[in-house]
Amino acid sequence: MTLAFYNLAAELAMLCGEFEVMEQFVDTAIAQAHTLLEQINVYRTRIFSNICQNKLTSAIDIARGLLEQLGVTFPDSPTENDIQQAMAEIEQLIGNRKIEDLVHLPQMIDEEKIAIVQIVNPILPVAFIIGSPLFPLLVSLLVKLFLQYGNTSASAYGYICYSIILCNRLQDVDLAVQFSQLASNLILKFEAKEITPSVVTVQAIFIIPRKSHIKETLLPLNESYITALEVGDLDYVGRSAYTYCVNAFWSGRLLIPLEEEARAYCNGLVQLKQLTTANYCRIYWQSVLNLLQTVEHTSILSGEALQEAELLPHLIEANDFFGLYFFYLCKLMLAYLFKDIQSAQHHAAELKRYLVAGFGLIIEPTFYFYDSLTVLATLSPDSEETVEALEKVKQNQTQLQQHWAYHAPMNYQHKVDLVEAEKCRVLGQKAEAIEFYDRAISGAKTNEYIHEEALANELAAKFFLDWGKPYIAQDYIIKAYYGYAHWGAKAKVADLEKRYPQLL
Repeated sequence: MTLAFYNLAAELAMLCGEFEVMEQFVDTAIAQAHTLLEQINVYRTRIFSNICQNKLTSAIDIARGLLEQLGVTFPDSPTENDIQQAMAEIEQLIGNRKIEDLVHLPQMIDEEKIAIVQIVNPILPVAFIIGSPLFPLLVSLLVKLFLQYGNTSASAYGYICYSIILCNRLQDVDLAVQFSQLASNLILKFEAKEITPSVVTVQAIFIIPRKSHIKETLLPLNESYITALEVGDLDYVGRSAYTYCVNAFWSGRLLIPLEEEARAYCNGLVQLKQLTTANYCRIYWQSVLNLLQTVEHTSILSGEALQEAELLPHLIEANDFFGLYFFYLCKLMLAYLFKDIQSAQHHAAELKRYLVAGFGLIIEPTFYFYDSLTVLATLSPDSEETVEALEKVKQNQTQLQQHWAYHAPMNYQHKVDLVEAEKCRVLGQKAEAIEFYDRAISGAKTNEYIHEEALANELAAKFFLDWGKPYIAQDYIIKAYYGYAHWGAKAKVADLEKRYPQLL
């Protein structure tokens, strides 16, 4: 009973952000517990406290130390062969069974194996965030345990994380969707409300946008946030919140309501001492603020929500690849949107250092989109750099078309078409360019990507203006103007007024 008391006291102190008090309870519980299995719960609390303080590598180190005591070791530098071998073992264990039938596996009763699951689950998002090659090995470890020893209520999270690997490494979206459904079925079977936020959040940022419109994730994410608060899962309170901000921003949510939502989420997370995920919300909140109001430097993320001079060193020190990806992607988008192409090139180059953190997220195709547009903005048909640059655009387009637009054209096809239009412009293929601009505009409009519809209209207008057809250009620029106004981007409206006074 005393051990249970100290476990709960440590957890309560962590939830209240009293980390020094928490450590005292943790130390006492570890000293007095008789076995490692009795220490697992309090060690989990220590892991969670490190995560919410952005001490990400420390959280992983604690977990690895515990796993070693339970007989689980990983290579110091995992190779691609290690990962492929682990996935091959899973395939062999599944054999001829249907994925949907794995819900009927017996319940796991081996206490050591249950302890391994309890240790691994909280560090899975951390391993992903810092771009660690441990992520696929940790996930594979869990799935192999479930297949060999049975399911627990926590299995749903392991299976949904395995669906991430299937999307990213094997590009098998359909199989990933089957594992995603398996995770949902297990939540129902075990009535595991406490697992729901983690599964729903992963589905919203990795799986649903692969097959359906990104906007379909917004309501589940709001509900996930509320559920996570109810069950006390502060980690996924934060992850539900920032995932909502990410998906809402890139799906073209109107900026005025999004600013209010991002502000509320950020303030709530700060109050709960969830500083890592609060920082992610800050990045999007400040990006929205830069669009809503005219600022001197549109791609510098400094204002009410954050000061980038303070945030950037913090992200680098924490080895937070996820946060750095968000940071540079938003700066890339803002720099390109306001035609600061030199800054956009710099941000794209920085972003490439953290690409591993974006694999499989909806921000991966967004990078290909803006990276290609930035490259094409500087080219002309007679440029010496054109051949090499177009090869880079071709590589981006292959990723964007084959891995994203093929499965979810409602989210990504208009992006492919707009890049093609700009490529045709550079090559002097005017008829093809016109067709692709109109395709991009139509696709973005049909699927309510109002910010990208406005951008496509703006680029088409510039194309016709450079061609010496101002009357046609005027029609497109007016549509762009009203598109940005509808979105709420007052700063971009002002930018158009300055650039095209003769057309407006």
